[in-house]
Amino acid sequence: KRSRKIKQPRILMYHIVGDEELSVRQFEWQLKFLRAKFEPISLGALLDRLQSSSLSGREVVITFDDGVRNHYEVAWPLLRANDVPAAFFVCPDLTESGEWLWRTDLRTRLKLLDAGECAAAACDAGCQAQGVEAIMEWTKQLPMDARLAFQRDIARRTAGFSPPQEQAERHAPLAWDELRQMDPKLITIGSHTSTHPMLPTLDESALHDEIAGSRTTLEE
Repeated sequence: KRSRKIKQPRILMYHIVGDEELSVRQFEWQLKFLRAKFEPISLGALLDRLQSSSLSGREVVITFDDGVRNHYEVAWPLLRANDVPAAFFVCPDLTESGEWLWRTDLRTRLKLLDAGECAAAACDAGCQAQGVEAIMEWTKQLPMDARLAFQRDIARRTAGFSPPQEQAERHAPLAWDELRQMDPKLITIGSHTSTHPMLPTLDESALHDEIAGSRTTLEE
């Protein structure tokens, strides 16, 4: 009620549908609730209303970060069935390579190590933190070269890793054909950088490639 009174829209950010944090059933319920109680609109429509000062306060925009296949296989059919628009922010270099997000891959591999080896690998890289999530937080501050070196070491220590099909499909990036198949009247495709790095760790040239370069690739 308060947001409608002051005419403030909402943007709801999602990542994965169908995991321990958000089940398919919960997401479908949320879509039906939003359709009944609010006005789901596209990101472009929200920008138009902001520019024309015509907000009602009932607007809701749904966004999905990271551009993973789960968005096409799980979220998109539900969005289409409930006629709810959304913006999918994707990483085109990952779409091209088929690689997981680096944080997803690294976290998954760290969890494969026993506590002792995990702590030893971190210590060898100069990290005093222990536990997977603490180590993941530490990696956010690393310069790109140091982070990549740490990733390579963990990949070496988990060389036999082969994700089960369900996990592989959930975290694989959206393919170009999948992006093309979704209805542009409902799905807006946006840039989420080229490879999903930690932007504060990059120099100006790398920032340009990740931000402007990713949009150029998507437009092409």
